[in-house]
Amino acid sequence: MARSLPRTARHADLLVAPSHAVADKLASRLGVDAERLAVVSVGAEQIADGPNRPADPPTVLYPAATYPHKNHLVLVEAFARIADRYPDARLVMTGAPGRADSEVRSAAAATGLGERIALTGRIPAAELDALLAGAAVVAFPSVYEGFGIPVLEALAAGVPVVVGAGTPAAEMAGDPAPVVDPSDPAAWAEALDLLLGDTGRRDRVARAGLARVVGRTWEDSAARLEDAWRRLLAAGRN
Repeated sequence: MARSLPRTARHADLLVAPSHAVADKLASRLGVDAERLAVVSVGAEQIADGPNRPADPPTVLYPAATYPHKNHLVLVEAFARIADRYPDARLVMTGAPGRADSEVRSAAAATGLGERIALTGRIPAAELDALLAGAAVVAFPSVYEGFGIPVLEALAAGVPVVVGAGTPAAEMAGDPAPVVDPSDPAAWAEALDLLLGDTGRRDRVARAGLARVVGRTWEDSAARLEDAWRRLLAAGRN
């Protein structure tokens, strides 16, 4: 990919990026001019009518494979900091085992919180949907993303999010969702505390998130892609 992408970028008539951040990198690092770039984001399957109603026990959900850049360790430490304040809460981390899996499991075990911190591995889509529907918060401390699909899915489900600063996911979540330094466990603990402990704030963040995903359905994405193709054809490229 490292060798083929620059060559492809030089010769392609149109490059489609999933976010403005990726488009900016294509422009700055590979010299792709703006006329050959289109941003077409991932779409949401469906958008909820309002904030979800969390199930018991309160669940902080992080759906991500355990790769180092997904930054699970910060979230584990943050949850451990607030665990006494919310004795019924649990942290559920779903996703396939990655290179950091053993380190994440060791960190979770070291908290002494037992089953309150769960690494489920990959689970069926229906089970993940149920977890999302009942989650109190979706946390997304990843330090690098091209887009951040779990954040879009959480926003569309009416679930408030906490995201790491400096990624497209942070731009997508927007104000008033907490956007936190991904290297600061204390800041993550504070953000989780705000959403778990304040129902009014939680609902405000969820409603704002729902408003931000309007226009992010698959139909909207398809229309933007079609428009990019039509502009390409109108310019006489093939």
